[in-house]
Amino acid sequence: MCLSHVFCLLLTGIAEVRFNQTLSLVLERGKIAELQCEQNTNYDYMYRYQQLQGKGLHLIYYSYDPAKVEPGNISERFTAIRLQIQLFQLKISPVKPEDSAVYFCTSSLDIVQYFGDGTKLTVLEDGLNITSPKVAIFPPSKQEIKEKGKATLVCLVRDFYPDHVKLVWQVNDADREDGVRTDEFSTWDDTSKSYSLTSRLRISTQEWFNSKNSFRCAVKFHLDEVQYEVIRGGDGE
Repeated sequence: MCLSHVFCLLLTGIAEVRFNQTLSLVLERGKIAELQCEQNTNYDYMYRYQQLQGKGLHLIYYSYDPAKVEPGNISERFTAIRLQIQLFQLKISPVKPEDSAVYFCTSSLDIVQYFGDGTKLTVLEDGLNITSPKVAIFPPSKQEIKEKGKATLVCLVRDFYPDHVKLVWQVNDADREDGVRTDEFSTWDDTSKSYSLTSRLRISTQEWFNSKNSFRCAVKFHLDEVQYEVIRGGDGE
């Protein structure tokens, strides 16, 4: 099912290009995937790309007019329809696990293409069930505090499937981006048949030793479910 529909925004020096599209989709094998995309402009050219994990962009469809939709190198299970100049729908029927990828929708007025955030599609592997993540925060090491004068908190997210998570650090309930380093990709464990993800938040020792501060690692999962762990400043000392 789809997590949400949002406007994906890209600012340029000339125009503000937005895409209304499905951001996340999880389906069982054999179901039908319908990936909607709507641009807020009337650009003639629109494109559909597939990006498998760790791979480059692969053009699967393009259109230079609502009446003209051309396929790239793609399976016949993939079809695209452009009923209006703003809309470019991609359909996959039936879906297979190898279709799991990020699908981008773009538009173009000339040689510059404007990208939305993409739709992350996961087709569940046979025999595997959707499993919520477990979240744990580990305090900074005393050695790091002593030798570097910094404090790094580690958030471990594990035992989840599929790989549809968004991790956010919060300090005193406010989102924190500075000092955050999160794994680019989740790690698959073939034994447990689940994913794990690690993220680090580096802060000053003054911030860490302030017992009034709270540090939260919040993980948004499939269907907007949120799991989190909170640690207080100085915990574990």
